[in-house]
Amino acid sequence: METNKLRYVDYIGVESATTYLSNPYFFLFADIDTKDKEKLRQAISVFAERQLHFCWYGTNKGYHIISFSLMNLKEWDSARRELSKVLHNYYQGLVIRIQAKPNDSSFACHQNLDFGEKHKVSASMVSLIEKRFHSSIKIHKSRLVKTKLLFTHYAQLELL
Repeated sequence: METNKLRYVDYIGVESATTYLSNPYFFLFADIDTKDKEKLRQAISVFAERQLHFCWYGTNKGYHIISFSLMNLKEWDSARRELSKVLHNYYQGLVIRIQAKPNDSSFACHQNLDFGEKHKVSASMVSLIEKRFHSSIKIHKSRLVKTKLLFTHYAQLELL
């Protein structure tokens, strides 16, 4: 008698690393595997404290938060470490799934907390999110810069 079925499902993710003017930069990602609104609020506060442009949306298990702002390695590593403390997980923040799953939200909430214009914003990442959610994100053109996005194909084990 068969009780469980396993299969691998292929997904596309976007990597946190990019370049601008031949310098390395990083995007901050959070993958929250709970629908707990307090965990979402705590994670968003890490993005807010760093004055980032970002969006968040519901996933099957929780939420994804994706920053469009370019962070240097030191800023990114510090924020990533703080996120892992807030979320109590070992998610490294190197790649986040961008391909939609059936129960993902059909819309994303966007927030710009970079009032001091501290960071440049990846026009490429903004465009990717706009296409994914069939929406428009308003960001002042002087902040937008073109960056190369790196995509990763990966397989994830799924229990049926």
